[in-house]
Amino acid sequence: MKNRILFLLLLIGISGGAFSQSEELMRKYTNNFDIFTDIWLNTPDELDVQAINLGYNISASYIIPIENTNFGVLLGLGITGHNIYSDAVQVDVLDGAGNPTGEAGFMKLDSIISDINYSRNKIALTYAEVPFEIRYYHEKSGIKASAGLRIGFLIDSHSKYNGEDYLFGTDDMIKFKIKDLDNISEYRFTPFVRVGWKWVNVTASYGLTGMYEQNKGPQMHPISLGLSFTPFH
Repeated sequence: MKNRILFLLLLIGISGGAFSQSEELMRKYTNNFDIFTDIWLNTPDELDVQAINLGYNISASYIIPIENTNFGVLLGLGITGHNIYSDAVQVDVLDGAGNPTGEAGFMKLDSIISDINYSRNKIALTYAEVPFEIRYYHEKSGIKASAGLRIGFLIDSHSKYNGEDYLFGTDDMIKFKIKDLDNISEYRFTPFVRVGWKWVNVTASYGLTGMYEQNKGPQMHPISLGLSFTPFH
């Protein structure tokens, strides 16, 4: 999965470099780097998410100006990463007979070992995205505002843990990573808004699609709030 992510970042960088080779193309190119924190809605009782869950978005877009207006349509390519820091781990939900139901759930770490000590427990999700955006930009003042939709496709999901050994109950401190988590939605739709001045913006987005596939896990949705930087505006 790292190779896919690196390839996509390289593709975004190459597209930005190509657009910036001429003044005319540069005027029709923009890129964004966003840093944000997620507020997760509809979390189950077994999951307490930390207040700060930093994520990022990197994208490159081509601007199609709407003639004789300050508006333009932007189409591009991007990558977005989310981190969910919590006090629980993903587990299979069991039925009354103790058999897996095919649904993902959560179990608190302190229900496995009381007063457990750990330094990291998170789920990380990475999406390749195609952003569609309508933007207003006043060139003289530098004020701009935009709204759009990102269509995302899951390219990586994993969990990381660093702390006391809750798997076997030993006194060891352990580190491990679980790849390709079960039942994570393979795609998502994320409307967003961005308002700013020149190259600095504030941004907000909402995940319309639940983190998990329908009926296969908690229908958690992120609200992402943060800053967006656009060196080529």
